[in-house]
Amino acid sequence: VVCPIGGYISTVSKFLVCESLAQVCDDHLENTCLYVTPICHVHKHQLCDLQEDCRDGSDEDNVACSLLTVRTCTRRGRPGWELPIPLPWLTDDFTDCMEGKDEDRTLWPTCGAGATLRYVPENQADFCQDVFLCQGGKSGYVEFDFLCDGVESCGFENNVCSVSRSFPDVSTKLQRFTMEKDGRSVGVRYMFYCTKGMSSLVRLHKGLCTTRSFAFPAHQIYGLREQNVLVVPVSPRPCDYLFGEHYVYTSCSGGCLHSPCPLKNHPVYDSCPT
Repeated sequence: VVCPIGGYISTVSKFLVCESLAQVCDDHLENTCLYVTPICHVHKHQLCDLQEDCRDGSDEDNVACSLLTVRTCTRRGRPGWELPIPLPWLTDDFTDCMEGKDEDRTLWPTCGAGATLRYVPENQADFCQDVFLCQGGKSGYVEFDFLCDGVESCGFENNVCSVSRSFPDVSTKLQRFTMEKDGRSVGVRYMFYCTKGMSSLVRLHKGLCTTRSFAFPAHQIYGLREQNVLVVPVSPRPCDYLFGEHYVYTSCSGGCLHSPCPLKNHPVYDSCPT
């Protein structure tokens, strides 16, 4: 371990590391240790270093190893080893890298702003996704990959997850109404936010709802007098979270952005089945 002793950079013997003896390093680096299992006590710089120090390898499978930097540095507890470090070690007011690289905010890529400002492994869009915001929680946010993982990160995360899992299944059906027009029965299907009482949601989506005939099939159906009219948003929008009828009717009527219609072969019903 390399650390300041009396203000001078020095090397501490491995036999003094994690021994909880009298303080040697000015910053207590030699005793910055943790139990990764009840029987394995290691220095923090032994975590995620590609070398198993615990018999079961738990020091390499620790939660701290789930998100590591792409850029490497020489850890003070591993002199001569160029290694990535866990993201939580960055700018935490404790120097882990030689020359203090981990405390230099200009070296490490970030995402978000304000409460969601966070370090990411590298500057890629995959690492800059939406996050679950905490309300006064200790971490400020939870990455969706770690949401509902059983670890209480926000102070109320587990409660939110418990309530959300008791919700009913995702709605896949459009609301159906029937109206008479020119002596014919016309089936009208409404997207959920185009129904009465949901007009405020329409405004939030910056669009109005409009009627549109369902395009499949486009010709007269033999023996069937009912036609389908859709009430959908006037402009296309993302359909990543539409399912079932919501997705089929919307995508096949040109209402989805970047989402194809799943009906590849248009059905033809112009004769009685044999």
